[in-house]
Order: sequence, then C-alpha cells, then structure tokens
Amino acid sequence: GASYGWARLMKRPWPTRAMYSYAIQRAKNLEAATIKVENINGPVLVPGGGLDGVGPADEMALQIIGRLKAKGHPHDDLALTYADAGHQIVNPYSSTTINYLTAPDGFMELLGGTPSANAQASKDSGPKIIEFLAKALR
Repeated sequence: GASYGWARLMKRPWPTRAMYSYAIQRAKNLEAATIKVENINGPVLVPGGGLDGVGPADEMALQIIGRLKAKGHPHDDLALTYADAGHQIVNPYSSTTINYLTAPDGFMELLGGTPSANAQASKDSGPKIIEFLAKALR
C-alpha cells in the first residue's frame, strides 16, 4: 500500500491498521497498557471487522473475549467478527458507501472492508446487538 505521506499528497484515504498492529507487536509493556476488561461488571459485546482499516478490531474482539473467559468473567460475553467487514459495522440499512473519515486537518482514514461486506455485517449484527442488550439489561 501507499505510504502515509503519499496518501496525504494524493488526498487518498490511508489505513491505520498496520500502524496500530506494529505498535501492539512492539510494545515494551503491553500488559500495562491493556484495559482490564475482566473488571467490567456486566456482559461485554465486541464487534470487529477482519478488514478494519482503522485497527485490528477482529483480533482485539477475540482477544478481549478470550481474556474474559480465561479470567472467569461471570457474564455472557460476545464477539461479533466479520472477516470481510471494515470499521463501519453500523446501524442496519445505514449507508456504507463512504468508506473513510476526514479529520479537520484533511487526513483521510480508510475504514476498510467493502460496502457490501460492511452492509452484511451491519444487517447481521443489528438483531444480535438488540438481543444481547435486551438480555443484558433485564
């Protein structure tokens, strides 16, 4: 892929996933920087797209749920991962054709996935999120 500088020069969206993955792999004390999700007093729902351009959301979702299970988290936690989806797992029937965000300084961050995969992930996850929340909030 293009470098950050080239993407800025050409005014094209750039994915930050590789940057975050690189930082995670080389962190000197990842444990100290890790949010202690096992201290959450309630069920946890984590969605993630396998082609998320922002960060490794799918990997992190599975790691979070794995950490909760390993620590004996006493709630019904759920990871919803979608291999071909990006960062835009949104309300069902929301537009997925704009696949980047523009920061005030003009930087464009690529959200990843394809419009069809993002739409399918949104459609599939919507009822599952509602069911999860209905059960969690009883």
